[in-house]
Amino acid sequence: MLLFNAELAASTITDVGEAENWASMVQRQFRPWGFDLAPDLTVPEALEAARERGGVAAAVLAATLAEVGPRRGRHEARRLWQGLVAGGVVVPGWVDLLGAVTPVRAVCLTDSWGDECLLWIDYCRPDGSVCGLAVAIDRIWGGTAQAFGHGAPIEMVADKAAKDPDVHVADIDLADARAMIAEGLRERDATVRLDDEVEGDDDPHERDEELRALVDQRIGLLPLGGDAALPHRLDEEEAAAIVGAFLEWPHGQDQDIAEHIAETVLSFASYCCDGDPLRWSPPRIAGFLAGWIPAKVIADGEWLDAVEAVFPRWLAYSAERRGLAPELAEENLAVARDSFGAMRANVADADNWTPTTRMIREMMADGIDPSDPADRLALQAWIDQYNARPRDERH
Repeated sequence: MLLFNAELAASTITDVGEAENWASMVQRQFRPWGFDLAPDLTVPEALEAARERGGVAAAVLAATLAEVGPRRGRHEARRLWQGLVAGGVVVPGWVDLLGAVTPVRAVCLTDSWGDECLLWIDYCRPDGSVCGLAVAIDRIWGGTAQAFGHGAPIEMVADKAAKDPDVHVADIDLADARAMIAEGLRERDATVRLDDEVEGDDDPHERDEELRALVDQRIGLLPLGGDAALPHRLDEEEAAAIVGAFLEWPHGQDQDIAEHIAETVLSFASYCCDGDPLRWSPPRIAGFLAGWIPAKVIADGEWLDAVEAVFPRWLAYSAERRGLAPELAEENLAVARDSFGAMRANVADADNWTPTTRMIREMMADGIDPSDPADRLALQAWIDQYNARPRDERH
């Protein structure tokens, strides 16, 4: 099937950009994905089949492996490709242009909050034409590289962005672009995708994986030695100082309650990719109130009342500490007020709880306080009984 696709590509594809997209997509078969521990096919297997088949299909497949395939197989693939051409096999003109680009410029597009980071890199082809590569870095949650794109040059993107006052475009060093994307790809590869709700052509993760080989090839052309702009994560002393300064603010709540809410904020921040409890934006606020609290926190109505009273003060405190523009600070407060209803509704819905939260709630319903040292023996007995249940009866 792979060789059939190569023969089809040789007869139907005329544009080198389209060819590179196809060549990258082919490499999916040589990369493990998700829970897969091994790829569908190895490069030696593919090259052996190509040698047996011969012809234009074999040459095209070998060329794609030589330019954007796994590094260990590139030399052997190039020998096969060049040997077939030397022997008289005629390949499309785009074969010699695969991967033949030179990086010339990089920009970073961000939003007013700094949550979005879209790196766009221009590459020049031998004929002088320019093609772009886009990689977004998730600056809210995992810091992963995602939303890969290939084709449009920076000029087209920048012209469109200039019409949006909420989009900011800044040139960055090519080495910095490489470092930032490389770090995002490492984070991506370290994360096993558990969300299988969207599959097929509509799955953005799958679309990204189809361009991953091309991203790797393009990033490898950038200079080394850049700054990945990794965020500074707070140590315990710094976090304690932030909470201490907040508790000096007037917030109309018992100090212990206010401190507990602040500690919850710190826990959430540690879950974000930058770990900054003072950095807030509408998506972070909605994620904290409507997603993270219902999933992670065992809360009653009184505690939720405290969140509604204390958290807006935390946002005001954070805005002052960071020097956030007044209009952005007010937008954050408005999103918080709008999210309180979803917070309460989601806390009451067991479908939003994590398995650990469900288990702890069940313990407490059985009269076990997991935070009480006096309940240690009872807690262990409960856990033993829980683990003895059939798998489908556990959370």
